[in-house]
Amino acid sequence: MTGFRLRWGAMLAGGCAAALVSLSAASATLQISPVNVEFSAKQNAIGMTLSNPGETPVYGQVRIYAWTQEDGEDKLTPTDAIAASPPILRIDGGSSQIIRLVRVTNAPPQAEQNYRLLVDELPEPGQPAQSGISIRMRYSIPVFVVPATALPKPDLRFTLKRVDGKWQLEAENRGGTRAQIGATRLVDAAGKSHPVTDGLLGYALAGQRRVFNVTWPVDKAPAPPLAIDAAINTVPTRFAVQIDGGP
Repeated sequence: MTGFRLRWGAMLAGGCAAALVSLSAASATLQISPVNVEFSAKQNAIGMTLSNPGETPVYGQVRIYAWTQEDGEDKLTPTDAIAASPPILRIDGGSSQIIRLVRVTNAPPQAEQNYRLLVDELPEPGQPAQSGISIRMRYSIPVFVVPATALPKPDLRFTLKRVDGKWQLEAENRGGTRAQIGATRLVDAAGKSHPVTDGLLGYALAGQRRVFNVTWPVDKAPAPPLAIDAAINTVPTRFAVQIDGGP
């Protein structure tokens, strides 16, 4: 089975949820903890808690995928490197369920490994199809496995470019660890700040690049110098931005 690319944007920024196709409009919503999972090199199992604060049962499916970035987009590929148990859930209203994540191999990784845990809400078994518009949720949780030895920190290069008439912000990470990018603003040559997002923008994984769609107030490329202020792994940081006006 081949991998698939995701264009859910904010859903992949952190532990987030996205609305999918129909379910009961009165469907409960899960609460998941933690929303960011990290295995140390010597750690082989981690527990996660899924809670249902509603009054009706929630049914779900749990799957885990290897997470890479290809052509500037997030790509998920089925993997056997980590097992999630149980794979099928029923969580009664006001109850919780522990999901256990287990690394299949005991060997410490040589580089940071990236995964995504997907939890899809399912319709109640045996229920007839609902009429009208309703919502089913998908939850996406980042999972990382880190080596025993320290790795180089994120080393980011940003480029603002225009592709097919739309502005894109490219984040290339030449470092050895992931970069979580949040609270992002572009700062033009006059010192004016242009907000991109107040929350999480997304991740640039180690040795990979991620492209984000952004807005710019005018059609032409900004005059240099251009800077970006962003919270990188929660630390406020400023970078110079290369400008590519495109065709």
